[in-house]
Amino acid sequence: LRRYLFTHSLYWEIDSLHRTDETLPYGLAIITVIVFLIIGFVFRSVFLPLRLLLCVVIPILFVYGVVTGVYQHGWLNWLQWQSVQDSDGIYWMLPVITCTVLMGLALDYEIFLFSRVYEYRCKGFTTRAAIVLGVSSTGPVISAAGCVMAMAF
Repeated sequence: LRRYLFTHSLYWEIDSLHRTDETLPYGLAIITVIVFLIIGFVFRSVFLPLRLLLCVVIPILFVYGVVTGVYQHGWLNWLQWQSVQDSDGIYWMLPVITCTVLMGLALDYEIFLFSRVYEYRCKGFTTRAAIVLGVSSTGPVISAAGCVMAMAF
């Protein structure tokens, strides 16, 4: 049990920041491995988890790299815009919140798409036909959901 000697919210936030810095990389790695193992097992595929890694995790890491470059290293200081001026970094909760939301949404849409392709494949369609039918039937739903999320945030 950890005791806080100070009751001010700043001290609690500093302790939370340090605890998050220590545990977040391990937690995200464990969750990612478990999710990809489950997806590989459910869809009986080795390729699907690798595709999800390329289509979900790598773009999220790229975005965090760009955010670090802009707000810590001042890549856009030449614009002289206050909103993209370099600072000491971003708020520590931003990666925690956005990573979980982005992983959840991206995996949700990917699993929705692949379950439909898998369904058509089990019905006897060729792989190409199953992909075309799966994308054509889920594409509008996924696009509409993406537009709703874009408008909401």
